[in-house]
Amino acid sequence: MSIKEIVDLKERELGGKNTETHKLNLALQSVQKRIDYCEYHYAEIEKFSDKKHLSQERVLALKYGGISVRTMYEANIFAFVQSLHALIDSLPYGLNIFYKVYSNVEAPSVGWNQEFLSRYTGHSFFDSLKLISEDETFSKLKAVTNRVKHKHIIRIKNTYETLIFDDFSYYFRGAVKDVKDEDVKKFLADCHDSLLPKYIGFWIEAKNCKASDLGDPFEQWL
Repeated sequence: MSIKEIVDLKERELGGKNTETHKLNLALQSVQKRIDYCEYHYAEIEKFSDKKHLSQERVLALKYGGISVRTMYEANIFAFVQSLHALIDSLPYGLNIFYKVYSNVEAPSVGWNQEFLSRYTGHSFFDSLKLISEDETFSKLKAVTNRVKHKHIIRIKNTYETLIFDDFSYYFRGAVKDVKDEDVKKFLADCHDSLLPKYIGFWIEAKNCKASDLGDPFEQWL
């Protein structure tokens, strides 16, 4: 996604730079940084959770520069989930600046709630927005992040072959679902390969929708 293209469209809509376009630029710069953080942490998880490193951690309690293999993969796992959760949780804020439905962009009602979402009904990107809000992986991500932030770090078991989360639960479609023996690497792959692309794809859709609204004379960006 191109921050400049999105901000340029907002400036065209408003006739130039102002406080709103400045806030949008800041919000989207944070988006890009969090995407970069997610990619970095995911690469580090892949590096230190392969079978070789898992075996070294179990058998040899191996350390690199005084830091254990367990610390390396655990720190990056929880940094990844918290960065991705913050990234997706901030989408309503940036979207409300780009497509304003609340005049006060700092309003506490701007967030993943039905009232906010319903205000985008009729926009071409609404289905994609709703798809993210109803994504089961997103619900799991919220549960893991909130437990780590507000209660305790979820224990991770090294089986030599993969990593397994200790039991946890999450809220999805009006019910509490219990999770047992969740494969950490599979969960993170779902987040990285499915949820993150949905997020990026949403911004591309919103950008193209704005370009169409403004009667953009050239082909919409991909």
